[in-house]
Amino acid sequence: MKSLTPEQIDLLKTTQAHISALRQANSPRTDEHILRVASTSLRFLIVEGYLIQAWKASAIGGPIEVEAYCFAAPPGSSAIAFCGGADILPGIPLSLGWYPQPERPVELALKKLNLSAFLQHPCAYLRGTRISRHDLIKYIANTKGGTHYDPLGKSPRSRAAKFALLRDVERGGLDGLGIAFNERNLIHHELASTIKSILGSSQIERLRTQPFGSV
Repeated sequence: MKSLTPEQIDLLKTTQAHISALRQANSPRTDEHILRVASTSLRFLIVEGYLIQAWKASAIGGPIEVEAYCFAAPPGSSAIAFCGGADILPGIPLSLGWYPQPERPVELALKKLNLSAFLQHPCAYLRGTRISRHDLIKYIANTKGGTHYDPLGKSPRSRAAKFALLRDVERGGLDGLGIAFNERNLIHHELASTIKSILGSSQIERLRTQPFGSV
């Protein structure tokens, strides 16, 4: 293995700690508040891009691939649909497509994506509005206490139009879709799906367990 600078070792060990924190939140019984804290690690790792920086510094080689449920095609304009994939019971994943006015059914496909595509891929459609995993992580981190607590959207960082739609879902809006599983609503359930996909990557697991020496 190549010689690493103290700064690289520090980044690698910090990244490993964030991945380990996600492991603690990866359970069908994990509640919303623990998932909100975990959104901070997701933001650090994949929104801010430090996982890729750490991966490059490690020189392990090859791309990081993440397996996740994806929409085979965008659902109809009236659909409320979530890719899901996080377990409601061990080994029993959940995805949801909800049609106030039935159109074509929601079709999902299990795909392997690079980290950038995984982050930008839609994980939900809310009446024709595309919600990416990037949007989802930023919403929970910026409004629900992962990094900032602003549930009413008072600050500029939490006023995005997509965030308003996600608030509506949490409040039971958008045709009363106030569904919850294991004490977490669909927004937090989708975040749990994101965590499950990240932890399912063999490359990310290898990075977590690789010894990198001392700073």
